[in-house]
Amino acid sequence: MLLLVLTLAACQPVPQPFAPGIAERGNPLLLLPDRAGVVVLEINSAPAGAASQFPDAMIKALLARNIPAWATSGNRASYFLQGDAKTEPVGDGWVRITMEWDLVDSRGAQIGRHSLSRKARWNEWRDGSKDLIAELATESAIGIAVFMQEALPETPAARSSRIPLYVTPIAGAPGDGPKSLRLAMMAALRRAKLRIVEHKPAGKLDKTMEIAGRVQVAPAHNKLQAIDIVWAVRGPDGVEIGHLKQSNAVPAGSLDKAWGQLAFIVADAAVGGVIDLLKIPAKK
Repeated sequence: MLLLVLTLAACQPVPQPFAPGIAERGNPLLLLPDRAGVVVLEINSAPAGAASQFPDAMIKALLARNIPAWATSGNRASYFLQGDAKTEPVGDGWVRITMEWDLVDSRGAQIGRHSLSRKARWNEWRDGSKDLIAELATESAIGIAVFMQEALPETPAARSSRIPLYVTPIAGAPGDGPKSLRLAMMAALRRAKLRIVEHKPAGKLDKTMEIAGRVQVAPAHNKLQAIDIVWAVRGPDGVEIGHLKQSNAVPAGSLDKAWGQLAFIVADAAVGGVIDLLKIPAKK
């Protein structure tokens, strides 16, 4: 997995988060978090139409709850989510759907179980109605999140400011990086109890600050590609306050499709430095 090397720069004098004394104590920004996401497995006993829709719907619902999720193999700390559905006819074209979701760790030990039950039209359940599947996935994700999300200590940045933050579309990223990196950074900032807005308001009185990401991938060399990721923090006036840079070499072409859990690893490794930059007052 990526080992990210970070450097911090600002447009005015700033604290030195990478000074030798801090580095010797183990700067958390230099370590990859061994954070558990969720690998969503196929659901058992559901009609084919519904079963085919569930993995993607659950991943989307979990991401909306700021929980990393994917349908491929995870890391050594990943959890696994297995669903089981039972269908009981109740008459007049209606059925009762009872679902049980088991969240287990990599050793198979149960972390928690969430159950739900609701009525639905049989033809919608059989055919995998997108609206029905999305509703079931959303309700399920809320229950699963209880087993994964712990209250985090409030950061100094969150205590001192409630200024809205807008994460801009990520520039230059290959594959699904523009979308996945942006969602991952938004999720990381929300976990730090910062206020995130989906759209940047217009107007001279707007106080929203921007987090702008930019990716540059070099041509392949010896089957590797150098990658630089820069996160810039801008004040409400659009002037850059500072930026954070992550660099590494990755296997050539490995970022051309889905970033998956890697987007969350990148964001988690960078978010502390971004928060440090947010503490820097903008130039007057």
